Amino acid sequence: APFTAPPAIGGTRDAPVVFSFGAVGDFGGAASTDMLALADRLRVSGASFLLSLGDLGYTADETAWCAAIKGRFNDVLVVAGNHDTTESGPGDIAQTVVQCPFTLGVPVTAGPGTPGYGYEYYFDYPAGSPLARFILISGGVGGQISYDYSAGSPHYNWVVDSVNTARSSGIPWVVVGMHKQCITVGAKTSCEMGQAIFDKLVDLRVDLILQGHDHVYERSKQLALRFSCGTVPAAGAFDPACVGDDGSDGSYVKGDGAVVVVQGTGGAPLYNVRIDGSDAEIGYFSEAMGGNTNTLGLTPGHGAVRYAVSSDAIAVDTDYCPAGGTDPAGACDATRATTFQDGFAIRMPSLLAFFSYVPTLPGNLTLRFDAGGSTDPLSPNRTLEVRWDFEADGVWDTSWSTERVASHRYAEAGTYTVRLEVRAGTTVSSTEREVVVGTGTSGGGPGGSAFPPGLVPLTVFAVIASAAVGVIVLWRRSRNRKRGTFRSPTDRS
Repeated sequence: APFTAPPAIGGTRDAPVVFSFGAVGDFGGAASTDMLALADRLRVSGASFLLSLGDLGYTADETAWCAAIKGRFNDVLVVAGNHDTTESGPGDIAQTVVQCPFTLGVPVTAGPGTPGYGYEYYFDYPAGSPLARFILISGGVGGQISYDYSAGSPHYNWVVDSVNTARSSGIPWVVVGMHKQCITVGAKTSCEMGQAIFDKLVDLRVDLILQGHDHVYERSKQLALRFSCGTVPAAGAFDPACVGDDGSDGSYVKGDGAVVVVQGTGGAPLYNVRIDGSDAEIGYFSEAMGGNTNTLGLTPGHGAVRYAVSSDAIAVDTDYCPAGGTDPAGACDATRATTFQDGFAIRMPSLLAFFSYVPTLPGNLTLRFDAGGSTDPLSPNRTLEVRWDFEADGVWDTSWSTERVASHRYAEAGTYTVRLEVRAGTTVSSTEREVVVGTGTSGGGPGGSAFPPGLVPLTVFAVIASAAVGVIVLWRRSRNRKRGTFRSPTDRS
């Protein structure tokens, strides 16, 4: 059936869907009915392309595999998995990119020293006025690739720059895809993509991190680095301080963190999942499905995950059918209701509060604060008012004003919590963060920079506090949110 986005909160409608795409990894071979069926269903849904997240048929016959899947759905875009390199074989990504070429008609930007497409690349889509940047990387994939994504490496820096330039160019959504995973409750037991690059993607709060490798489905809670979470531990560990919105209602607010989707459900046999608490990493996930069990107690399935993109939302649903359980058209209408499915959405908040500050030299106790990065993403020309509580003691130090720059002299050097409140009409948003006074250090602040109007700040800590009477409140404070500071969005460390 055509893609049907999850309903918006409160029954209101999101902006019209501009395009949709599918994503999945770990495919069956050229003759796999489950692989061919998912391609059929994706074609019928009207998707624009399929992100194929590695392990592309587990075959040395790339010609046959590409011909089979492209015969059902043409626009198949690839990135290497370990079974597409000499790490595990038998595939050869160099042959796959020839047989499954890039077909979207938009520019492809290659990573440093790489062939680009299939290895490490990004593209913006759609052409003209792109809504999303898609960054495909090969973190943890060995063999002839073996790119270094350690902190400060050229590939790591390229990823950071690719995210930041998307934001500075006004592209609303950033999606990062790869084969290998980090957190999981499936068969994999370590952060195979690399802890440094995973942490940085979470720190940058990219909208979606799409992965395969583990032959399961997992949808994470919204993850963010903050003062109390400097890394997202994997390998059987869990840190609740890294979790923001738990996603239990199927809706996340853009800018509050990154959502990880593991979708290794492309037709290869499913692995088991541990959802009984024996793997503490279950604390990171809202939903999980494997061959043995799932969080809904339904039949497991194969298929792609579908993403519908608009200017103010990405709405997501799974498209799963039981193994070997599809009709000649690739559908499973009779059993879909008893097969595991998941759906969620990430939506733009209606108002973002954000401020930067200029660190002072030792002995200088006056800080300058700039709330110029605060914005209404859906109405960027809307008039905003701000007020400040420079010590977060519950007493506002300024009254409401359209002037977004303010200075404050502190009594002594040290670390202080500053609270900013922003309003547009009767809608109010607030943020708070720690600042360092009189020591010459930045305290994680992004200096005096401010984000262009309409962009989502990477270090934002935004909350919708209230809405006009009679208007449905769409955005809410995320549960379990921790207070703290952030790295600069342009910081590669």
